[in-house]
Amino acid sequence: MYIHIGDDIVVPIRDIVAIFDFKINNSPIVEDFLNGHAETIISTAGGSPRSFVVTEKNVYLSPLSSRTLKKRASCIPHL
Repeated sequence: MYIHIGDDIVVPIRDIVAIFDFKINNSPIVEDFLNGHAETIISTAGGSPRSFVVTEKNVYLSPLSSRTLKKRASCIPHL
């Protein structure tokens, strides 16, 4: 199954490692993580991102809130 995370980007749910609220970006640990993965960051947020989705290969900046993404993921029946 897939989840729409913004723009025209859909990500397989099985690839998602974590979904974070972008407000925690003030944390030095998160800042180091994002700086360390700068080459794999894909922005789907036209303006300012509200969350970021970590997958096995990429980090996506999303205009949708982490709460909205969680709701979308929980609506999908699990096998």
